[in-house]
Amino acid sequence: MSSKRSKAQKAHISQLAASIKSAKAAADVHPKDSPSTLSAKPKTRKQAHEATLNGRIQELETELTESRALANQLTERLAVSSSEVATARTEIGRLEAHILGASIELGTTGERLLALEISVASLTVNLKKANKRAKRLAREKADAQRRHTIRTGRLELEKNELVQDLSRELVEANLKAERLASVTAELETTLTEEKAVTAGLRKKNHTVDMRNRRARSSLSYYRRRLSTLATWKAAQKGTYTPEARRLFRALSKAGCAGDRVCDAIKACARAFGIAVLRLPSRRTVHRARDEGGMFADVQTGREISQCEGFGASSDGTTNRKITFESNHITLQCPTYTPGVDDSDRSTWTSQTRFVKVEPAIDHKAQTQFEGTKKLAEQIASAYSNSPLAERDGAKMEADDWFRKQEFQNMDHASDGKKKLNLCAEYKKDVIAGDLGREALKALETGEFVKSLAALTKDDVEKAYRQAKFEVENESDLDRATVTKLIEKIVGQTVLDSMSDHDREVLLAITFAGCCAHKDMNAFKYGTTKLERGWEERNKTPPVLLANKANAATIRLGNADSAAVQQAIDSSSRGGVKLVSLAAALFNHSDDKRGYQEMHRVFMKDEKLAFHGIKDESRFPDANNTRFNSHTKGACELITYLDSYFRLIESCRDSKASPGFNHVEATLYKGLQDISTITELAAESLYGISVSWLYMAMVRGKKGEVRNLLDQDLIDLHRRLPDFCDAIAANPDLLLEESISDFSNVTLDGKPWSHPNTVLAIRVLKDELPDLKGAISDMFSGAAEGWRQFTQEFAPGGALDSLTPEQRARIFIPATNDANEGALGSWRVWLRYHPSSTAAGFSNKIRLERNNTESFIEKHCNEADHKYVMRTVRARGASGENSRFHQELLEAQRERIRAYRQKQQDAETKKQREKERLIAVGIVMDVAKIMKMKASELDDQLKIHSKILNDETLSRTRQKDIRLKADKLTALLAAVERNRP
Repeated sequence: MSSKRSKAQKAHISQLAASIKSAKAAADVHPKDSPSTLSAKPKTRKQAHEATLNGRIQELETELTESRALANQLTERLAVSSSEVATARTEIGRLEAHILGASIELGTTGERLLALEISVASLTVNLKKANKRAKRLAREKADAQRRHTIRTGRLELEKNELVQDLSRELVEANLKAERLASVTAELETTLTEEKAVTAGLRKKNHTVDMRNRRARSSLSYYRRRLSTLATWKAAQKGTYTPEARRLFRALSKAGCAGDRVCDAIKACARAFGIAVLRLPSRRTVHRARDEGGMFADVQTGREISQCEGFGASSDGTTNRKITFESNHITLQCPTYTPGVDDSDRSTWTSQTRFVKVEPAIDHKAQTQFEGTKKLAEQIASAYSNSPLAERDGAKMEADDWFRKQEFQNMDHASDGKKKLNLCAEYKKDVIAGDLGREALKALETGEFVKSLAALTKDDVEKAYRQAKFEVENESDLDRATVTKLIEKIVGQTVLDSMSDHDREVLLAITFAGCCAHKDMNAFKYGTTKLERGWEERNKTPPVLLANKANAATIRLGNADSAAVQQAIDSSSRGGVKLVSLAAALFNHSDDKRGYQEMHRVFMKDEKLAFHGIKDESRFPDANNTRFNSHTKGACELITYLDSYFRLIESCRDSKASPGFNHVEATLYKGLQDISTITELAAESLYGISVSWLYMAMVRGKKGEVRNLLDQDLIDLHRRLPDFCDAIAANPDLLLEESISDFSNVTLDGKPWSHPNTVLAIRVLKDELPDLKGAISDMFSGAAEGWRQFTQEFAPGGALDSLTPEQRARIFIPATNDANEGALGSWRVWLRYHPSSTAAGFSNKIRLERNNTESFIEKHCNEADHKYVMRTVRARGASGENSRFHQELLEAQRERIRAYRQKQQDAETKKQREKERLIAVGIVMDVAKIMKMKASELDDQLKIHSKILNDETLSRTRQKDIRLKADKLTALLAAVERNRP
């Protein structure tokens, strides 16, 4: 009981202590006082009240301390002796009563504190506001002080800098003052001298005044002169100046039509603020252009006369049923760069000069040769008759064209080889004449007479025929003929006395064929052997791809009829034909026909979707027989075979009336044929492995023109046939899945340029059972072609026989692109200028491509301009174009007469043969037939075929009945068919 009471007392004491602390805290935070007192003197009243409360609290704390001490004593006593418990309890009761009273009093005090808290709360809010305002004012004051400090510092820095500047300026001013002082001293010294000079200057003042007056007068004069110069006078004394003509040519070159040059000049003059008094007509512009072409002829003649040797190239084409020939020459010549000495041959470079595009009666070798002679005469005349030649002290003879010609570069055609032989023969005659002329100077009179006496009548007549076109005066005919003949005879003797090597070097005209045509011809050889290979290997050939008429004949005709056989024989098949059909459908030469845009859009989407390739290219232009176009077309078809199936089907199904036309159906049929696809694969591999790489090597990079005499090109042509033979012997080289060494499969030894094509072929090879045989035929046929068309590169051949001096100066273009391009440009030019002539076109191209303006500016003067103007006017009035038209008509009439005569002769021969056969008579007796000779069997077969009209014999080819036994069998069968 005593322990429980002790615990209660302790709890009560603790509660009392807590109440005292809370009261103390409340007194500290919220002292009580009356509102009126607070409003009067808040701080004083608060402090007084707090002092009172603190006193009271201290008293309570003292009592509490005493109570605790007493309680502790009581507890100790209670623990010591139980007898004192009652006394302690009594004392505790008293203390509890006392504490209860204190608690009551403390509660009253708490109520007073609560009221005081309410009053202090409002005071605290006002106090907080005052504190915030004081803080804000303190911050503003601090900011103001900081700004003031910063500004003061800045001003201080400015003041320091200003002080430094002023100090520096003061130092400089002092220095300047010192200098001025010294200068002043000098000036004072000089002033005395100047005063003396002033007197002299005053005397000159009058002279200066007069000079000013004259200057004002000159200024007025030059202003009037400037006004005059602001007017451009294109003509002087009624003739357009060389500068004006050069401007006309420049505007024409820039693309202005002849009748638009006037408008261009007026627009430029208006922009430059210049008045133009006279403007050219279309005729004047064209004449200025022709004058540029005439200057180019003079330039070409001068360059030929100065060079040691040159090469010629040519090509021909037909346009609107008229043959046109293009000619270029390649030679060492000056660059005409300003400031460069053109007489220094070390500055010369190899240049290809455009000569002319001109119409011709036909493309025969003799016609080309005669045209070349005429061209040489024109160029020689242009230069030799010019004032420039007179200043140079040189001339060009027409024979210089052949005398200095060292090579010819053209296509591999029979007419080109014949023309080469004609030029070589003519060069031999020219060289023989030159040698004879030199030798005759050393001959004695007696030896000359002996040579003259040795001439025969045939020799004289031959010399007359050869020299007639050079004879200018009939009275000199005999002397010129005899002299030329003697010169050739003596010259031939000199040639015969030379060594074979020296004679060959002197007379040779090296032939170098166009590399682009070499490649095209080798491809043709390959496809020809590929076509024959199906029959030789006893395999199913590609499906027939007949045109619409032949297809109808084959489909509707009798299988044994001659018409069906003729339709089959005249129809084509194979990969080349299929590519041509695809090109006709997807890239037709007429842009209004075909599926050009549909193909581009469709295949772009297909290649991106299925192959991840961004490609918007058109189908290769095999329709126009571009170089490499058929191999590239085969590559396109074989690589994206499925896409082309879908393209053709979409074209078929998207029509208003769905269905194939004949070309589409034929192409679709070809793409489904295994043998045709096999040919496409073989041709694609040839293109990737050989053809495309070869063309890249011979054409060089970035439009570079390669020289066929470069050793790498010579080595390339020598190894090409063996390279193709190696692949033909082992086609698996191209079909291997992984290739580590590409030197055996690609011409340049680099990886495949079109790996997707090779991959597509490898995927299809199991479906193409005769692919290896086709590859072998393609490459072996190409090897035959390469051997045929690279003979000039053979060891010890024409190129190897050139001397080191010739090899150093000769530049043989690897391709004939210059002439091909010129003819193509002529056709395009004629398309937009239908009234233009080949002469006008040639004048324009010569001027632009031969660097002629630089030549004119550097070497030609006023006399040359007058000469060219007169010559062009004379040429314009010569009626050359009209004469050609008359010659063309006459040649046409001559061909018609020859054709009709040939028909008449053939009809006469046929009638005579028929009469002879009737006279021979038909023999139906088998016994007699068995005893006939081969010639008699031929007569009987002709009787059955031509008189009895036996259809079977009419369809039989002569090569099928060459043997006597075959003829006998055919005749007996015909007898049975025609027996009554």
